[in-house]
This record gives sequence, C-alpha cells and structure tokens, in this order.
Amino acid sequence: MAQVVEVSDDTFDAEVIQADTLVAAEFYTQFCPTCKRLTPVFEELSDDYSGRVKFVKADIAKAGERARKLAVLSAPSIVLLKNGEEVDRVAGYADRAKLAKMIDDQL
Repeated sequence: MAQVVEVSDDTFDAEVIQADTLVAAEFYTQFCPTCKRLTPVFEELSDDYSGRVKFVKADIAKAGERARKLAVLSAPSIVLLKNGEEVDRVAGYADRAKLAKMIDDQL
C-alpha cells in the first residue's frame, strides 16, 4: 500500500520541489466536506501509481505559504508538479478517472 505523505510549509520543498518524480499534491482543509470525499480517491490513486508518482497532502492551515505561492484559491485543489514546476491542476472535486488521466498525461 502506497503512502500519502502529509507536508507543511517546512517540509514542502524537500518532499515536493526536490522530488525526482511526478508529485500529486492535494491542498485541503480540515473542515471541507468535499476534501473528505476526495481523500479515499486520492489514497486509491496512490496505490495505483505506487513507485511512479509521489502523493502528498497539504493542510492549507499548515502549508499556507506554499498554497499562496502556488496560487491555490480553493480546497480541495490537486496540483501536479514535475521537477518542482506545476504541470497541471484541478480545483474542486475530481473523480478517479479525471485524476488518473491528468497523471497519465504527465507520465
């Protein structure tokens, strides 16, 4: 089972920007019902892409500086980054098929 890594402003650069693989970063808030719906989908995808894509979650309360730098305006937002640069994004809920297509397009 793949692991979704929790990141904050303090760990974002090491875990995401310096990663040598495609990273899917979910920005969420604790009290967001849509975020809670997305969590199991995100975790399933982390299993599907284990070893090929790194999956991280960033609570906007703990990663607000990074969210601002990436212009994350709503939760949830999934940002795909490759070599530290944003390559795709979706704001709001996205189903498994849409997220898988976004990831496949970058692999």
